[in-house]
Amino acid sequence: PSVPQFQRDLAQTYHNIGIQRRQEGRPEEALASYEQARAIRERLSRENPMVTQFQSDLAWSHDNIGTVQSETCRPAEALESYEKARAIKERLARDNPSVTQFQSGLAQTHHNIGVLLHHADREAEALASYEQARAIRERVARDNPSVTQFQIDLARSHDFIGASQHNTGQLAAAMASYQQARAIKERVAHDNPSVTEFQEDLAWNYNNIGFLQHAMDRPAEALASYEQARAIQERLAREHPEAPDFAHQLGGTLANMAIIDLDKQQFDKARAKLMQAIELQRKAVA
Repeated sequence: PSVPQFQRDLAQTYHNIGIQRRQEGRPEEALASYEQARAIRERLSRENPMVTQFQSDLAWSHDNIGTVQSETCRPAEALESYEKARAIKERLARDNPSVTQFQSGLAQTHHNIGVLLHHADREAEALASYEQARAIRERVARDNPSVTQFQIDLARSHDFIGASQHNTGQLAAAMASYQQARAIKERVAHDNPSVTEFQEDLAWNYNNIGFLQHAMDRPAEALASYEQARAIQERLAREHPEAPDFAHQLGGTLANMAIIDLDKQQFDKARAKLMQAIELQRKAVA
C-alpha cells in the first residue's frame, strides 16, 4: 500500500475493465469499475498533490464516470462529474501551459460538457462550452501543425459550434463554422487518402453544409454540396462493401438530394434516388 505505482497500476486495471464492460453493453458494471479506479486515484492525488500525473488520472476518471452517467440518462450526475474533471484539468493546464496533453484534455472536457448541455436543451450554454473547447484546440493545433489528431479535434469543434448555431437560428454563422471545419477536413483527407475515417468525416461535413444551404433556400448550392458528399461515399461504399455504415451514409445523402428534387417537382428524379437509397439502407440493415 505504500508504493504509489502499484496503486496506480491497480487503478488502471479497474479503468481497463470499465472500458471493456462499457464496450460489452454493461454500463452499470463499467460504472462500478470506473468508481473503483476513481477512489484509488483520489487517494493518490490527495497523498501526492505535486504529482501531476495522479491529478490527470483522477480527472480522466471523472470524465469516464460522467460519460457512462450521460449514456444511462443521468444528466445531472454526469454534469457534476464533468465539472469535477474540468476543475482539475483547468488547474493542470494553468500551471503547465506548455504541456499539450493537459491543454487538449481540458478542451475535451469542455466539449463533453457542451454535448451534455445540448441534450438538456441548454443551447446557449452548450455553445459557450464548444467555444471554450475550440479556443484551446485552435491554439494546440497551431502550435502542433504536424499532429493530425489536433487538426481533427479542431474541425470537430467547428462542426459542433456550427450545429449549435444552426439550432439557434444563426445560419450565416453556422455556415462559416462548417466552412472552417471543411477546410481542415479537406486538407487532412488529402494528406491521408487511405484513412477512411477522414474521408467519411469530410463527406459528413459536405452533407451538413448542404442541409444548411437547403435551409437557407439555396438549393443549387445544396445539391452541389450533396454531390461532393455522394462522390466520396460512393467510393467508400464501393471499396468497402463489407462496411454497412458507408452504404447507410450514401443512402442518407441520396435521400437528401431527393428532397431537393421533390421541391422542384422533379418526381422521377426523386423516385430514382429514393429507390437507390432504399436499396442501400436494406443492404446496411442486412
